[in-house]
Amino acid sequence: MLRSVSAGLQRMGLADRIEVRQLGRSSRYELLVHKDGVAANLRDVGVGVAQVLPVLTVAYSVPPGSTVLLEEPEIHLHPLAQAVLAELFAEVSQQRRVQFLVETHSEHLFRRMQTLLARRQTTTAQCQMLFVERQGANAVLVPLEVDEFGAVRNWPPRCVWIPCGWSPSWKPWACWTGSDGLTKNNPGAMPAMFCWLTRTQRCWSR
Repeated sequence: MLRSVSAGLQRMGLADRIEVRQLGRSSRYELLVHKDGVAANLRDVGVGVAQVLPVLTVAYSVPPGSTVLLEEPEIHLHPLAQAVLAELFAEVSQQRRVQFLVETHSEHLFRRMQTLLARRQTTTAQCQMLFVERQGANAVLVPLEVDEFGAVRNWPPRCVWIPCGWSPSWKPWACWTGSDGLTKNNPGAMPAMFCWLTRTQRCWSR
């Protein structure tokens, strides 16, 4: 698992590898993050590393067939790391049959998942993208109509992510949380969130 987590951090540009080291002869251990020849305690590196580390650990350690719920896993990550995180979700879900239910505000994560669709690294049959919209006192899940090139046909009207005419793609799966307060009295507000769900063939067999 350490190798897999280290490989994920390396792809994100956050670390070369991680190491668990015992402190003397005690029963205490420390987690070291290696980057560019420097080994630092997890407490002394960027918050993004500490935030994404549990995400990767869970992804690679849960039993096959598990479902993992994540709320804004992109927090404190730079754009490239957010995009790579989307790739890792898609790969882990296919290789380990793990289903991810992710709530996100990240355009970088969203766009990379669209790119994966365009590259045929996932399909619309394996993923679902939803927009969470506030309607009165209720939060309503609005499925996004996404073609095989990752293009969204029913783009939310008040979304600040304006489509640019290209066909990106990503691997979404399901949505599980509510809205952030978008109301009719605030037409310029950012939409609540996008959610996506990674599906395994087992989950969708009929």
